[in-house]
Amino acid sequence: MLKIFKTLIIALVLIYMFPISSKAEEYINYNDLIENAKALDGKYIELKGEAIGESMRRGSYTWINISDGSNAMGIWLTNQEADKVKTYGSYKFKGDMVKVAEPAVSTAGIWTFMGKA
Repeated sequence: MLKIFKTLIIALVLIYMFPISSKAEEYINYNDLIENAKALDGKYIELKGEAIGESMRRGSYTWINISDGSNAMGIWLTNQEADKVKTYGSYKFKGDMVKVAEPAVSTAGIWTFMGKA
C-alpha cells in the first residue's frame, strides 16, 4: 500500500512539473484578434465566447455568433457541431459558452473559423 501511495505522489509531482501546453493562442478579448489579424493569419486560434442571437443554417453548415461582451465573431460550423449549442444569449438570457480551437484565416480583417465548437 505504501509503495502505491509513493508511486502516485511521484506521478502527480511529475505531471504538474511538466504541464501540457496548447499550440493555439487563446483569445477572450476579440479586439486583440481584430487588431492583429494579419500577424495571426493561418495560425491556430482558441476563441471563447457566449453564443448569441440565433443559428443560421446554410445547407450542411451553420453560422453562429459568439460574443466577448464588447464584440462578436461569426463562426462557420458543421450542423452537428452547431447543434451542441442549446441556448443562445439575448437581453433576457445568457447563452452557452463556446470554444473554438482551429486554424483561422483572416482575409481583409474578416476571420473565418471552420472547425469544432
